[in-house]
Amino acid sequence: MADIFISYSKADRLLALKLSALLESYGYTTWWDSSLEPADKFRDKIMSEIDSARAVISLWTENSVKSDWVRAEAGRAKSQGKLIPVKAPGIDYDAIPLPFGEMHIEPLENDEKVLGAVKELLSKPQEKSPLLRKSLAGLRYEALGWFGIIGAVLSLATGLTGFFRLAAWAHTLVDNFASMTRWFWAELLFFLPNVTPITAWSLNIAVFMAATAISALRSNYAPPPYFSRRKIFTELAMGLGLSIIFLLFFSAIASIILRGKISQAELAAIEAVSSVVGFSPTVDEGVPMGVLIVFFILSALFIAWMNTIAWLMQKFFGYGTDQMLAVIRIWRINIGVALILGLNYLSLWLEPQCAPGRALEKLCGS
Repeated sequence: MADIFISYSKADRLLALKLSALLESYGYTTWWDSSLEPADKFRDKIMSEIDSARAVISLWTENSVKSDWVRAEAGRAKSQGKLIPVKAPGIDYDAIPLPFGEMHIEPLENDEKVLGAVKELLSKPQEKSPLLRKSLAGLRYEALGWFGIIGAVLSLATGLTGFFRLAAWAHTLVDNFASMTRWFWAELLFFLPNVTPITAWSLNIAVFMAATAISALRSNYAPPPYFSRRKIFTELAMGLGLSIIFLLFFSAIASIILRGKISQAELAAIEAVSSVVGFSPTVDEGVPMGVLIVFFILSALFIAWMNTIAWLMQKFFGYGTDQMLAVIRIWRINIGVALILGLNYLSLWLEPQCAPGRALEKLCGS
């Protein structure tokens, strides 16, 4: 464990080397990534060294203000109360990203001030975060994630009921879930004359998917470099998982319309948008051909908006989407839907097998 962790941009290696030499000449131990290999390889090591260091010096230069890694490292240190920001000559305070630019920043060329800031910080009693507090913080994220996952699974399963024959327990489950959530939205949106099934269902999807996405946000998250194996894997897995969810989403919309769970006003609105994008013909039972196109456009706009929010959260507050966590949550939703459908088909298969005179009669009776 080193006394001081130095956060810097690779382009400023000589400045980091000089700062390290200064600190070590006064008896402090330092840790900084002196190798030139990709940071992704040392991802866990870097985070571990930040957590164990007594102080973290972030070296702000024209290069480091553009580095996601330096921002993430500085944010992690700031949240732990051990960040010492210093700036190189020639860089303005306004160029240092928020919220670090609002902190007191020492000039790198003034050795006495840098050493004074280090001595002052290290002289303070070390505060250790209680294990319970860390556990509860992680539990909140997990609880929010499971809330979103379970809600999204039940919402998608409810929307797909028009395509499948349901066992008694599955029918009761989706009916009760749909009734309960529709009642909730009707009470919450009391100023609306009527909350239709498709309105309540759409709100369910929006809320539960948003909860799932928020649970994957992490403070001071630094994304892996582009074209790294981790980045490529997560992008492919996320793309495939989202494609399945969108397919389920579009299928559920068509199922809701086919079952007549949509008002004439809502259907007219969809048809109007469909005609704008050039799809006036209809398919079986009056479902507009443009329905999928309309919802595809809306989904694309939603993804663009979420990416913008994620970029703003990363740039100004140090929050970023942990892509591996997002992938895990997305696939949990897909597996959850598959599990419900699988158990439903298993129940339907067992029903005739449990009839009198069939092979499983005694087992079912017990």
